[in-house]
Amino acid sequence: MIPLFLRLAIVWLAWSTGRMLPCIVLLKLIVGAAQPGTYSLNSWYFLRKFWLRQLVVRSLAFSFVSNFGFYHTLFPRLLQWLGVRIDETNDIRISQAHFLLAFPTNLVQLEPGSTVNGFALFIPFTVTRDGQCKVNHIRIGRNAQLGNHCTIQPGANIAERTLVGTMTRIDEETSTTINDDDSSGSIVLGIPGGTQWLIILLRRLKANIGRDVIIGEMNAVEDWKHVTIGSHVRLSTTAKIQCHTDEGRIHQLAPVTIGPYSRLFHWAFVFPGAHAQGNNTIHPLTLIMKDDQLPKNTEWRGCPAT
Repeated sequence: MIPLFLRLAIVWLAWSTGRMLPCIVLLKLIVGAAQPGTYSLNSWYFLRKFWLRQLVVRSLAFSFVSNFGFYHTLFPRLLQWLGVRIDETNDIRISQAHFLLAFPTNLVQLEPGSTVNGFALFIPFTVTRDGQCKVNHIRIGRNAQLGNHCTIQPGANIAERTLVGTMTRIDEETSTTINDDDSSGSIVLGIPGGTQWLIILLRRLKANIGRDVIIGEMNAVEDWKHVTIGSHVRLSTTAKIQCHTDEGRIHQLAPVTIGPYSRLFHWAFVFPGAHAQGNNTIHPLTLIMKDDQLPKNTEWRGCPAT
């Protein structure tokens, strides 16, 4: 009689392995290669090459990480077999293979020394204004490194020795060119190629928001037309800017200004009338009181902040 813990281990191994094999077969033989171009979202080509790829990868491909862990040497060889252009598999580091599998693998080029860190998201296509699906190549240059949670869109051409920072978006318009005599390479940080849809929405709602701003979620900003956010500001998902109070049952409003290069971490809370003058760090679980003035280049902690 096989002990229960061994039976569970065997069942789990058979189940996870049984997910990997169909994933590889479906991607190689059924989904196949895609070609650069513009296609209708209602076409059979889109259904087979992109919709089916997403279904297969999201349903089955996570087993590669659960079975082999992160940065396994198998990942570059697997991707090369599925069509990714890789010259030296031993010099490529990939944290999670399934994020790359979501993109048409034959359109990806990974040059020697490149590193793809955790949760680097590869967008398989963009949608044009007339509702078409646009597909293009992606190239990761020699010794380039993609940071956690960055987003790589079709047409991205990342130069050699480029570090793409966390939460950075790269598209076909993003320039990462470096000089030949620059041995240190370059760093790309923020959203140089475009803006979050959330930022566009908040601007439509009369919020005054500068360039290269990242806001975690819609609820981070209230009383939109009374909020001014400078360029290069970062708001964590649970941070909050609130421009109103209810004092003695009277609803009162006062504008809030967050100066450029400021950072609001998780559960940071800013009350009405506050003015962060720039390059301010508001640490987690910090409360900025009503009408507080935060001088430039300062850090704030506590409830209330000091």
